[in-house]
Amino acid sequence: MIIVLEGLDCSGKSTQAKLISNQLTQLGINNKWLHFPSLDKDSAFAEATGNLLQGKFGKLSTLNPYLCALVFAANQFSEKDKLIDDKVIILDRYFYSNMAYQAANLPTPAEKEAFTLWLAKAMLSDFTMPKGDLIFYLNVPEQAHQKLLQQKIANKKNDIYEEEWQYQQQVKAEYSRLAKLYNFICVDCGEGENMAAPHLINQRLMPHILKKLE
Repeated sequence: MIIVLEGLDCSGKSTQAKLISNQLTQLGINNKWLHFPSLDKDSAFAEATGNLLQGKFGKLSTLNPYLCALVFAANQFSEKDKLIDDKVIILDRYFYSNMAYQAANLPTPAEKEAFTLWLAKAMLSDFTMPKGDLIFYLNVPEQAHQKLLQQKIANKKNDIYEEEWQYQQQVKAEYSRLAKLYNFICVDCGEGENMAAPHLINQRLMPHILKKLE
């Protein structure tokens, strides 16, 4: 079974991936978790992805979404063997992120839809990547998200997709569209206008996972 965690930057995906993995391990369920894009290995795909995120191929406004999508798609395809496993696999991002972040850089609804269909064909038919069995979208309150993103930028740990708040809002709109198309489970990660504590968010995720494992 593949569990996918999707969401905007700073939405707590890695934290939840670790918590889910730990809880499944405590229940005696064999599992592993992976983060995409993969940047910590010595490969051409990881290098190209890192260069893109660092802006070495140009500013976001000048990049072709289709070409960017191919870089991220190749990065995930290079890890395909790790996704073919009897274990429960927890993914911190998958190709749905690629759909959302690149479609946000296209001007019209028709172009966004055409791009989504193209990337789905590339990943599922051409690359024969497995689908996610449970796809969660971590929905963070806008005020909390903006504060977390500003902190990341202030610490100079951001990439080109995190530089502009307006772009993040466009990505959020794309996630809303994809949630309907791919039946995402949308999880409220807020507590009022603030981010909920990680263990509270985890309590909102785990019932769905345990039910799927029955």
